[in-house]
This record gives sequence, C-alpha cells and structure tokens, in this order.
Amino acid sequence: MYLTYHADRLAFLVNLIGARLDRYTGSAPRRVRLLDVGPHFLTSLLHHFFADRIVLHTIGWENERLAPSRIIDKHTPFDLNDAHDQTRWPLDEPYDIIVMAEVLEHLHTAPRLVLAFFTKLLDDRGSLIIQTPNAAALRHRVKMLLGRNPFEPIRETRSNPGHFREYTGKELVAICEKAGLECERLAYIDYWPTYLVLRIVQRLNPRLRNGLTLLLRKRRAV
Repeated sequence: MYLTYHADRLAFLVNLIGARLDRYTGSAPRRVRLLDVGPHFLTSLLHHFFADRIVLHTIGWENERLAPSRIIDKHTPFDLNDAHDQTRWPLDEPYDIIVMAEVLEHLHTAPRLVLAFFTKLLDDRGSLIIQTPNAAALRHRVKMLLGRNPFEPIRETRSNPGHFREYTGKELVAICEKAGLECERLAYIDYWPTYLVLRIVQRLNPRLRNGLTLLLRKRRAV
C-alpha cells in the first residue's frame, strides 16, 4: 500500500538525487556525502541505487525495519524538534546532498530553526532537497468548501506524529531564505493518486497540485 501511494514521489526523488550525483562525477570522482533526514523506505532506495557512489548518513529516529543499520554508514539519533537549541546541534563534516523528504510537516518546531541547522551542515556547493505536501492543494480547498477541515487533528502519540503544519510553496521559499538558503527550483508535482477531475484541474494550475519539491543551496554572499 505504501509503495502504491508513494511510488511516483519516490521515483521523482531518486531521479532528482541521481542528477545531483552526476554533478560530482568528473576527472576525480569520489563518493558523495549524503544525509537522509528521517530514515525510511527512501534510505533503502538510496542504498539500492547509489551504494557505490555515496557515503550514506541518516539523522532522526532509527527505523530498523525500513532502513536497517547495515546499509547506513552512520546514523545520528536526534529529535529535530530540538533544533531550536543550537547547543544540541550534532554537527558533522559538511554534506554534499541533504534530503528532507516528507519530514518538515511532522515537526512542531518552527521550520526556520530546523532549516538553519541543516544549512549549517550543508557544503557551500551542496544541495538541500525538501519534499512536503502543498497546503494550498486543490483537494484541501475542496474539503474547506464542503465545510471539512482538510488537516488531521494533532495525534496523541509522539512516536508517530501526524502533520502539525503544511506549507505553501511561496511561504516555504521565504522561510528557507530566512534560514540562509536560496531556491534553485520549486516544483509543484502530482505524485500522489487523486481523482481524475482534480488531476485535470491541477494540470491547468500547477499551484493546486498536491506536492512540493524544493531544490536549495546556501545563499551566496553578495
């Protein structure tokens, strides 16, 4: 069920990461330092497709079932909600690629604080990739017109948090800029299954699509 629902999203992300890795191939190829935020099924895909090209690190909560430790070069246990306190930041050597896929919406700490932490971990020429749902998606708007709340209630368990907050593309770009990042690309993508009528409308207006993918880099000094 998970793969059926997320297959297009994961394929889009794996292809994007592959294209980023190609930037590091040249006269002196090396294994690229990659940090996967929130180990999950994507971690296993990264190992499967790119094991010989990357040094794979993860951060967040451990997930031995979907991201077994044997495929990870290093895991750093860290509750990302603690990023509000810089003294708790587990710093490491800079990463060439940081992937934060479907994580940001699960955090209750202000996103600028979390993104400032990852900006600190990012190499000056590196890439930060964020995937997150689009708060302004057409499906949310339809539910609101019907008098229904499009967002789930806060869950009573901390071990499997739901979505505390979703973001629009425009506001997330602004938050990233405040965290010291600049956006190379903002893509509105329909990579989750939806009704045919909604998909047709979303093709006509990309800002109504269900998913956001941001490709970011450190802001260059003027």
